[in-house]
Amino acid sequence: MSVKMKLFSKVLLVASLMTMTTTATEMTICVDNHDNTCQHCDANVTLENGIQETLHNVNSSVTKKVVLCSRQVLLQSEIFIEEVSFIWIDSHFKLSTIKCMKRDFGIQLVNVKNVTLRNIKVENCGGQYNSTSMNTTNSSTHLLFKTSIYLLNCTDIAISGVYFAENNGIGLTLIDCDGSVVIEGSTFNGNAIDSKTLNTEHGIPGGGGLYIEFSYCPPGGLTQNIFCANDRVKRVENSTYTIKECSFEKNTAHSVKEEKTSLCSCLRF
Repeated sequence: MSVKMKLFSKVLLVASLMTMTTTATEMTICVDNHDNTCQHCDANVTLENGIQETLHNVNSSVTKKVVLCSRQVLLQSEIFIEEVSFIWIDSHFKLSTIKCMKRDFGIQLVNVKNVTLRNIKVENCGGQYNSTSMNTTNSSTHLLFKTSIYLLNCTDIAISGVYFAENNGIGLTLIDCDGSVVIEGSTFNGNAIDSKTLNTEHGIPGGGGLYIEFSYCPPGGLTQNIFCANDRVKRVENSTYTIKECSFEKNTAHSVKEEKTSLCSCLRF
């Protein structure tokens, strides 16, 4: 699947491949290397313990190659990574699965530059985050949404050969990401909100394969700030989004009954 679409301002969605290169040296961070499957590791961590601290302790110009050394990595808590540069997450094998032990866990990357995700499968996940939508009946309350992987304010992203399958919410969410964004050869299958989640008091929106948003104000931010829009629009100007040879099947997007207002330009697949 290839997509070409004009979004707004100077942001374009085009069907051409952008590549990211860096002359920085590399550091290999091995995840779940219990049987010494991976060799020449500079650090050994689990996704829950040590990954954020290890990434922060490395020089920002160094490519931090995070290698999954097990065919299946069981995620037992929320993962939050922020304020790092040149992070590459890949499998030691042709494919490694990140499976959340609870369907309320997810992986969140905020203010990360030069992100590469390759050869992984993400399933059974669904972290819960603030959206840019607000209840019209309560202007101080932002609606929540669920997604397996959430990238906010990230720059230069390459996603290749990643499977988003049977997650409790959206497969992949990008909000206010800029630079070159490439999603290719990836599969989005069966991502939807659980019926149990939908039947909660207020319900939680989400579901669908891929969600891209350019917001006027940040998620959970003050939408009353009229200056918020100008700065954020400038941030994503001249950015390029590429979606190439991807598959979308059996994804279901849900909304909630509550009245809401959303200040954004959005794309959902």
